[in-house]
Amino acid sequence: MESDPKYSERFCSPDSDITVSSSDRVLFKLHRTNLGVHSDIFPGVEANIPVQDEIVALEEEASTLELLFQYVYPQRQPDLSKLNVRELALLAEAAEKYSVYSAMEVCRLYMQAAKKRMPMEVLMYAARHGYTELCDEAAPYTLDADAAVALKVMEGDLFKKWMLYREHRLRHHRRIYYSAINLGHTHEFEEADGPEECYLWPPFLWAILQELGKSLVAIHDSESQELFKKHRPMLEDCEECMRRYFSLETSVVTGSFFLPKFTAIQC
Repeated sequence: MESDPKYSERFCSPDSDITVSSSDRVLFKLHRTNLGVHSDIFPGVEANIPVQDEIVALEEEASTLELLFQYVYPQRQPDLSKLNVRELALLAEAAEKYSVYSAMEVCRLYMQAAKKRMPMEVLMYAARHGYTELCDEAAPYTLDADAAVALKVMEGDLFKKWMLYREHRLRHHRRIYYSAINLGHTHEFEEADGPEECYLWPPFLWAILQELGKSLVAIHDSESQELFKKHRPMLEDCEECMRRYFSLETSVVTGSFFLPKFTAIQC
């Protein structure tokens, strides 16, 4: 025996003319006029489609629809800063799927702000919906993802593109290590039998390479600049060390700048 249907407390208007069911069987009593004005997917009153006694079943959970439908009524919009990453991603996808324009842009902005917290989800969302700039912003933060995991969640062509994008960064990563090792520097002392390595440089170089080795994200231009600034005080006022510092920083940052963006990768 089936239990009585559960209705949304927020969307249960007695004069509704369309009922929507979530995937977890919560009913939303809505108005076709509002849906038609704010979405290209839902039929408006001008469509002349009799749905009074029908229930439109959607694939989304009630928690997602509860948020989404607030954007089709003249009321205060939900505070998306309170959502966890999963809730935000589901809402953003639903807004795009049903073309709820009043929700699409604000969701895009919040997804953009979440690119470091859930880069893979943001990249896939941006790629699916044609947000090219957001693709390029999120892609660098996906570089530390396990390729096996990426293969499971990405569509075939997107995964191929991501692998090629990642390969460019891996090659740059190797070039950085080669440059660092071959960047010579000595201090000469008259009393000494020969040139002597400055004691400031090895610990600095070790700190830089250690952090770069932890993450491919660290070679992203903005991240690598912060990394060099963080360790720069280790070199004190040594002029030769600073010359070497700027040479290595230029190699890392400039090299990263000229790597192809995600959207420029062809496969």
